[in-house]
Parts: sequence; structure tokens; C-alpha cells
Amino acid sequence: MTVFWEGRPVAAQPGQSLAAALWAAGVRDLAGEAEMARGLYCGVGHCFACRIAVDGIHGVRACLIPVREGMRAGAEPGDQGDAGGSAGGSVGAGGLGASGQPGVAAAPQGDGAGPPVAVLGAGPAGLAAAAVLAEAGAQVSVLDEAPEPGGALRLVDPQRAADLAARATAAGARILCGTSVWGVYPGWRLLLAPAGPGAAGAPAELAADALILATGAVQRPLAMPGWTLPGVVAPWAALHLLRAGALEPGTRVAAVGSDPATGLAVERLRAAGLDVVAVLRPRPSPLVPQAYALAAVDLAPQHDRLGIAFLGGRRLEGVRTCAPDGTGQADVAVDLAVAGTGLSPLTDAAQLAGATVAAVEALGGFVALHGPAMESRAPRLFVAGAVTGAEGAEVAEAQGRVAGLACAAACGLLGAGPGVHARRTAAAADLDAAHARAAARHPSAAVGRAEIARRWAAQLPGTP
Repeated sequence: MTVFWEGRPVAAQPGQSLAAALWAAGVRDLAGEAEMARGLYCGVGHCFACRIAVDGIHGVRACLIPVREGMRAGAEPGDQGDAGGSAGGSVGAGGLGASGQPGVAAAPQGDGAGPPVAVLGAGPAGLAAAAVLAEAGAQVSVLDEAPEPGGALRLVDPQRAADLAARATAAGARILCGTSVWGVYPGWRLLLAPAGPGAAGAPAELAADALILATGAVQRPLAMPGWTLPGVVAPWAALHLLRAGALEPGTRVAAVGSDPATGLAVERLRAAGLDVVAVLRPRPSPLVPQAYALAAVDLAPQHDRLGIAFLGGRRLEGVRTCAPDGTGQADVAVDLAVAGTGLSPLTDAAQLAGATVAAVEALGGFVALHGPAMESRAPRLFVAGAVTGAEGAEVAEAQGRVAGLACAAACGLLGAGPGVHARRTAAAADLDAAHARAAARHPSAAVGRAEIARRWAAQLPGTP
């Protein structure tokens, strides 16, 4: 199929994101000439670095928009302040009336008579929770900005992501991808908008009796000179491009990072025939979390050198390296750089909803505190997955099942028989085992989980 960038035809493959199609066509810089150069960075819609104008709509994240025949895209206009300058207005305007107030129509629910439950996030935690709840009889709506379910898992293990989505759908859950949640109110009342042009199917407002937050985590940027150059990407973006067929074998790649996601990206890029010419540690600084430096993976002999700067004009041209003592600087020419320092939980929705959020650096930063059943301090509010600490997809999926069972019980869907108790006990045991395997890979995870348990207990009534 054909899409257009600044009026120039660009070949694209069905199923590709617009960002991947542009990358494959050699388009790296997505900013206008008057702006600082910027391009694809996170690859999953969190950073807005790939924002462009698409079919007259401003602020579209190219990594979240699937290509379609005849799509016309270009750099954002230099003046964002003129509301009349866009044919379509802002993406965030979807679902709002002329007054800017949210609509009042509740979400249409399924045919069942069970209570409505909303799940924010269609990653492994959200999908696992949705399947459990729908199987118990709840009317489940799963909301996610991405164009397809699975979260970051679809970049790592697409078959497992598809299996989790299929189970949730087969049980009766509605998965509303391409949907942004921009308001969360007690009760629960969620305000929604389409995440991009062409997104449809979600109402302007959704009411639910219970809420599960499975909002995941964001990749921490590696803040060193040149990190915003087009061609410097986070690990998930590298996997996004690889999955979309946008990277050619032989592409020269440098990796700067010590976190597991960077290691995985290097492994997958090498297996696909890309030329990984340097694997480097970042220079220690207050901006590079040492919790991730301690969890370093040994990827290549070059890992005893440091990456100290990315080089280029309006796109990446190389990476500057040095010895650990700062001497022996050398520049390496590369076409792509993968830069990662770990994950930070996305806790914005948790804070809006009334969950307690606390800094637990061993798990990536601020996390949502919870009890043993993934309950929060707010009534019928549960959390699951990387929002409670980034430990990987296995832990997230197990947390989702525990949260789903607890939420179903809170909604009166499970009863109190011995079979229910056995099922919840088994799910808790599975979660304990998943935590133990995560801690074996990254010992700091056990420290973080103990800190969450301590802080949760400290906020309970009657705790000394």
C-alpha cells in the first residue's frame, strides 16, 4: 500500500505502524526544520517524540497508528497555538462535545447480567485479569491506547500475547484498543477518547462497579548528549521496528545500557542479521539508576567501555565511547542506537484513582502499593503488573489472575465455597513462584517486594 509523507509517496506493508513504515523508507526526522530534530523513540506511545500530523489531525503518535491506504502525514505545523490551523483539530478532542465537556452516555455492555468492570491496560496483567473476570460473569471492558492488545509482550512473545487476548475475548471481555483514558473518577467513571485518527468503537464515558489498573511501565530515557537524535531508540522501539520488518540485515547498531530489555533487544537484533558493532555501559551518573546497573547483562567484550555521547546533525551518525577512566575516546559509526536504563511504573492513573503510590527504587521508581490480593486502599480498586514494579511478563500475568479473582470476589461473583478458596490459594502460590523466579534473575526485585509489603502494612488501621 502507499502512504504519503510531506506529499512524497512511501511504500508500506499492511499491519505496520506509520512510524515503522517511515523508518523503512529512510525517514528518521519527524520534526519540521524549525524544530529540534526528533523521531521514533519509545515505540509504544509513551514519549510523544514521534508526534506528527496525520490527515489534518495534530499530535498523532506515529508508533500507535496502523498504516492505511492513502494516509497523508507530515511534520507538525510550527504554530501549535492556532486552533483554526488544523482541519481536524487535536486527537484528544474525540468524544467531546462543542463545550469540551465529556459525553454522558455510558458504555454499552455485553449481554450478561454481571457487574461492569473496567481494566486499564491490555498487557499480560490486564488480559489475564479480564479473562478471569469475564469467566466469572462480569461484563469486562479492557482499554488500551495501542492498536492491538498484548502490551510490550507482543514485541517479545507475540504468540503468548495473542493467546492471552484470545482467552479474554472468548470469555466475553471487550478489548477496546486505540482508546485513551483521560479521566478517572471514583465510583468508577472513566472518560475516554480515541488515541488517533481512525480509532473507533469506544464511548465517551464508561461506568464500572470495579476497576483494575494494569497500566504497565515506561522505559527510562538515557539522558546523555545526543539521546534525542532520530535513530536513537529505546529497547521496545527496536523490537517494534524489528517486528514490523523495518530493519535491514547489516544495519550497524550500538547498544548503550545495562538493563535486561537492552540485552533482549541486542539478542534479537543479532539473530535477525543486524551488525551489533558495540555494546556499551552508560557513564555512571545520578540520571542512570544504579539498580539497573547492578542487574547488568554481559553481552559483548565491548561492554567494558562506556558510551558517552550520540553523534549526528538531524539524525544519528555514531556513538562516542571511552574507557571506564574516561580516557581513550573513540567514535563508532552506526545507523541505529539502542539506549536503555530500565523501566519506571506508570502510576498516573493509580494516583488519580486513590491508590497509594510510593518510591521503591529497587522496582523502578514510584509504584502502586497493594495487599496480597493486589487490592489497593480504595474500594474495588485493584492493581496488577508493572504498575506495581517491573519484574517481567510472567509476574504481571500471575498478578493479573490474582487481581481478577479478588475483584470477582469483591463483586460477589465467586461465592465462598472451598473450591473458590482453593483456586485463589493456587493463584497466590503461582504468583509467589513467579516472584521467586524474577528475584533469581534480579535480586533487587525481592528487596522491592519486601519494601512494598512493609509499606502496605504500615498504612493499615491499627498498625503500630
